[in-house]
Amino acid sequence: MKFTKMNGAGNDFIIINNMKEGIPQEAFPTLARQLCHRRLGIGADGFMVVEAPLQDGDYRMLFFNADGTMGEMCGNGARCIARYGYENGLAGEVQRIETTAGLVTGWRLSEQQYRVMLNPVTTMQLDLPLEAQGKTWSCSYVELGDPGIPHVVVHIPGLRSQWIDDGEKAEELRTLGRTLRSHPAFPKGANINFYDITGKDQAEELTYERGVEDFTLACGTGTGSVTAVLTEKGLVSGTGVKIRVPGGLLQVSIEKKDGTMIPYLTGPTCVAATGEAGGDLLRQPALETEKAGAEASGGREAENRNRNITIIGMAGAGKSTTGVVVAKILKKEFIDGDLRIQTVTGRKLQDIINQDGNEAFREIERQVLCSIDAENAVIAPGGSAVYYPEAMAHLKEQGVVVYLHVPLPEIQRRLTNLTTRGITLKKGQTIADLYQERLPLYEEYADIRIDTEGCTLEQTVEKIVRAVKEYKR
Repeated sequence: MKFTKMNGAGNDFIIINNMKEGIPQEAFPTLARQLCHRRLGIGADGFMVVEAPLQDGDYRMLFFNADGTMGEMCGNGARCIARYGYENGLAGEVQRIETTAGLVTGWRLSEQQYRVMLNPVTTMQLDLPLEAQGKTWSCSYVELGDPGIPHVVVHIPGLRSQWIDDGEKAEELRTLGRTLRSHPAFPKGANINFYDITGKDQAEELTYERGVEDFTLACGTGTGSVTAVLTEKGLVSGTGVKIRVPGGLLQVSIEKKDGTMIPYLTGPTCVAATGEAGGDLLRQPALETEKAGAEASGGREAENRNRNITIIGMAGAGKSTTGVVVAKILKKEFIDGDLRIQTVTGRKLQDIINQDGNEAFREIERQVLCSIDAENAVIAPGGSAVYYPEAMAHLKEQGVVVYLHVPLPEIQRRLTNLTTRGITLKKGQTIADLYQERLPLYEEYADIRIDTEGCTLEQTVEKIVRAVKEYKR
């Protein structure tokens, strides 16, 4: 398998052209973990796959974090892949890149400098007080694109001089980033972007990235989100704002169009290496050595370790957010059913519902769920998975089904985006109606029920892990 390794301001990626390689999509999460591992693989923050366009783009980009989870989009990755597309004859100096979060346009400014139009700001909440580590932090929440790429923006006075350059304080900041990244206020998790203003239209930024689960040298969408917040607050002009990140200097301009903020990100790209991944790396599941150990040990422990965990529940129950963390703890692959649908169809969930109707969407969802053939995975299907007996039987054959029970008032509080979330509501049907319709189905298919009322994310995850380990068929 031929690959190119690139970085944008230190944010590094492994890129393959799957129009030539022909690797099945179900292999991408494991392949991402193997290739991105800094010791057992090539090493990178993310894995990007070039596919044929599904609509009117020049090509399509699939982005996977180093832990194998699928990401919506990556700003620095988009700049790198724009250069890759130009230098490999996939597009000209201006190109249109299809991503899970929407269409991204890229421009070649010079051999190394590239500019991309990031996804528009679709959600912005300023100055949210959040409790973490015994202190209240003023945070702003931003999503770019739809489905939104989640970011939290936090002001840390003296970011470099008092925090980054002090080893002990830097570790405190890492812990804060880890805590906020999984805060219950952010059901999808979030990239945590710490910043400090250092001059006129200048700022310092450090990002704790979900999926990498550590600080990275740069985060393009995070830089765009920070600039959008500062522009909205009037702290920067929004034009040519210079953001210093550990990996270099990025520049962002904010365009306002019909009341929507659109960030433009400019910065360097670097081709670090081209080559061919060794056969041993591709054949050996380097990060899943627990499988061999489980087979050797035998018994119920081995079965628990290798079987899948399918997490069902209402939209807004936190299936994906919880599932990602459970997968990390138990060293399993994570599969998001909704993202799998978008990958297979190249369309957003809500677009399918709006254009084709609920029944057509459900048939697509049924087929996608029935096609999942995984081992040692955590699977988070959409809330409507329980409508398909064939799909649920298929998932139950592969492992244990966990139902996340969340009280109706909490579900109603969380679901504020019904017109964009991809929920198959019938005409005149309310969330309360849907909840009552689905509740008995969740109970019917569940092997384990987890009550989440009053629980933090960490407590819910702990309940799931403990219950799965103790479960006997």
